[in-house]
Amino acid sequence: MKKVWLVVSLIVLTMAMAACGNDSAGDSTSETDAVTMNTEEVMDKIESQISEDMDGETGMFQRADLTDEEDPTGDMYMDTMGIDRTLLASGFGYQSMMNVNSTTIIVLEAASSDDIPAIRAGLEAYLENQVNIWSQYLPDQYEKVENNIIKTEGNYFIYITYDNPESIEAIFDDAAGAL
Repeated sequence: MKKVWLVVSLIVLTMAMAACGNDSAGDSTSETDAVTMNTEEVMDKIESQISEDMDGETGMFQRADLTDEEDPTGDMYMDTMGIDRTLLASGFGYQSMMNVNSTTIIVLEAASSDDIPAIRAGLEAYLENQVNIWSQYLPDQYEKVENNIIKTEGNYFIYITYDNPESIEAIFDDAAGAL
């Protein structure tokens, strides 16, 4: 009888330890999942910074969800970049609705690390388009385009054409620091 009790106790103990082991593995997966950049939160912070810089006068700016096929504003970004939406896990664009301001901020997350070169090329194409437009149109806006920043951190990208691109870059860097 002692042997049966010992075997049953051993089985119960083994099952309990296995269950604890699975919980621990689940916790570490959750921690890994938590170490991502939320592109929407980054864009919220960027919009707040721009609003602060412009004393709240951002009514002529528009935000687009670049992964939403029903957002027609996003089509313009995607067409100019020449990339397919399926390459993006998430992405947002922010720019003036009037063609007198070259400010453009794009925050993207690649769906896969395999998509990074295509997305980078798309952002370079977007910059080339901005250069072509603003070099012929408004010199003060072209100066912002010349100071453009395109940055990659892991699967995340930021494209910045702005009066003070370093302030926007700092927001991206802070978010990327958690990666």
